[in-house]
Formats: sequence, structure tokens, C-alpha cells
Amino acid sequence: MEQPLFTPSTDSIVAARVGPITGAPRPAAVIFLGTFVVGLLDILLAAVYYQAPILGCFRGVAAGVLGRAAFQGGLPASLLGAALHFFIAFSIVSVYYLASRRIPALVQRPVLCGLLYGLGEFVFMNYFVVPLSAAGSFDRLPTSPSFIFWHALGQAVLVGLPSAVAAKAASPPDPTRSSS
Repeated sequence: MEQPLFTPSTDSIVAARVGPITGAPRPAAVIFLGTFVVGLLDILLAAVYYQAPILGCFRGVAAGVLGRAAFQGGLPASLLGAALHFFIAFSIVSVYYLASRRIPALVQRPVLCGLLYGLGEFVFMNYFVVPLSAAGSFDRLPTSPSFIFWHALGQAVLVGLPSAVAAKAASPPDPTRSSS
């Protein structure tokens, strides 16, 4: 009896995880995993730095939309903040991935480029996004050397680097490199 070329029980699972020809993971799956990792590491950094509960940190994110009212908003404000936080993480990972499609160096040198990307993300979020948000009315630009150092380092390592690793993982294998 002839074996079928496609068996839904195994081939569909494999096809969902890897691209049909290259064997590289599907970009969407890697971007979502990268989003989860970046979002989790970033909120943990905030919780440790501010010595605050994670739900409180999510309310801090919601303050970007709700202003000070977010801090009295309880669980609904925390859930809004979590949704916004992971949307931002998704955007950060997606932008790196899309840029890596045009700029091969981003996946050829993921450590250097990822760390630099994280530093750029730190500057963009803290000196442009937050000041223009509803939270900007009561938050000043970061000037504390301690804040700048620890947050810039954290964003480089915990946001930029995982974004680069995700883009690298979602990239097709480089045909110019041998697998030996």
C-alpha cells in the first residue's frame, strides 16, 4: 500500500512550526514568541527596578493613555496596561524583524545590532513616546544617571537582544554559510 505524501497528523504540525521549503521557523510564530519574551522581561525589569507589583507596573503603562487615573483604576487599568505593553513589545519585535529583511546585518550580527536596537528603543520610548503620552504630564524626562544606566542596559539586553534573536530565528538559513 502506498504511503500518502501528506498526513495531517504530523505534516500539518511541522508545517505550522517551520516554513515549507527552508526549514526556518515561520516568522509569525517567532515574532509572537519574541513578543512574549520581550514583554515579560521588560515588565520584570520595571517591577524589580521600581520594587512594585507587576499589576502596578501595568497600571503605569496604562497611565500613558489614562493619565493619573490609571493608578486608581484597579484590575481594568492593569489589564489595559498589559494589553498596551504587549502591543508595544509586538511592535518592537516586528519592527526589528521587518528591518532585518531589508538590512541583512541585523541578523548577521544579532548581538551587536540587538544591543544597539535596545538602546535606540530606550531613547525613543523615554524621550519621545512617554513625554508625549498622558503620563508625560507628571513624568519628567529621565535625568538620573542610575535610571539611565540601568534602564538603557536593561532595554539593550532584555528588549533589543531578544528582538534580534527572534529575527535571526525567523530568517531563512544563509546559503553562503556551511552547516559544518
